[in-house]
Amino acid sequence: MKDVLKEVLAYYGLSMVDYEAYTSRVYKVRTHYGDVAVKHSRLTDETVYNWLEVYEQAKNHRIQSFIPLYMTSEKQLFVRNKMGIFYAMPWVDTPHRDTPPYPFEALYSTMGEIHRRTSHTETVKREDFEPFIEHQKKQLESWRERLEEAVIQFEKRHYMPPFELQVCTHFRNVMYAFQRSEEWCDRFLEDIDEDKTFRQALSHNHLKPTHFLYDDNQPYVLNWERASINHPMHDLTTYFWQVMRYHDAPIDQITTTFSSYEDQFPLKNSERSLLAIYLLQPDHYMEQIERYVNGAREGGQPFRVQKLERSYFVLNNALQIEEQLEQTRTYIQQEQEET
Repeated sequence: MKDVLKEVLAYYGLSMVDYEAYTSRVYKVRTHYGDVAVKHSRLTDETVYNWLEVYEQAKNHRIQSFIPLYMTSEKQLFVRNKMGIFYAMPWVDTPHRDTPPYPFEALYSTMGEIHRRTSHTETVKREDFEPFIEHQKKQLESWRERLEEAVIQFEKRHYMPPFELQVCTHFRNVMYAFQRSEEWCDRFLEDIDEDKTFRQALSHNHLKPTHFLYDDNQPYVLNWERASINHPMHDLTTYFWQVMRYHDAPIDQITTTFSSYEDQFPLKNSERSLLAIYLLQPDHYMEQIERYVNGAREGGQPFRVQKLERSYFVLNNALQIEEQLEQTRTYIQQEQEET
């Protein structure tokens, strides 16, 4: 990799002194002009131009939280060679944020500002979303039936393997998550009927703790390779999923600091309903069960149990967040009635 990095840096007029692999695709490179981050991206010839357009949008909307990219001697923002597409940017030292504590307030404020600055509002009606909600409900019913069938089969065994025992232990809460998701589907249609608008914005689409850097003065969001115009709730859901899959997920911190996001991008009720629907999606959990039922045995019981547990933690923690979303709805409705 050393020779590849030297070749990439040569396009920027830089010479490498030393390097360190920070991840399998991110390298901290020492040069005579300071430390540089070099990313071996997953961009392709087809997706690189969308990525460039994302940076152009950030520039047009004066978004400061996009970390600046270095430009090559040929005025390009990336280098293409036989290994793929690379780009370079300043190295920012920051606390590692793949584990708690997470800087929720800074992240919420940063993403809220990005969503606010790039948002576009469309006028919509209930009928526009009825097919989507109908599909969601049919999928929930299908998952409910398949889970019930699996539990019936598991409970017939005198001694259940650990995976099957865990599924049976989770059953009550998972079924409750199905019920709540269906209720939020109905609310979403009612809310759209009242809001009559639907907002989209520039969305990261792969947001997780390691993509958020900050120092005392400036936060940065990294890795916009999958970005597109999407509903902002996709970004929140993706980030929440990353931190909710552990038994000690900081749910209180997630909910008590959420106002930092709404200070920048106040949500409509339909958006809260959509966030609840996204968070309560059980597809990742049901996928583990279906692979097991269909005979997939990769990794052994401990590995399968761990993946199942993490998917369950997401759903169980999502139930706490959707409860907070409902309380917020109730509070807003009471305020509206009073005024």
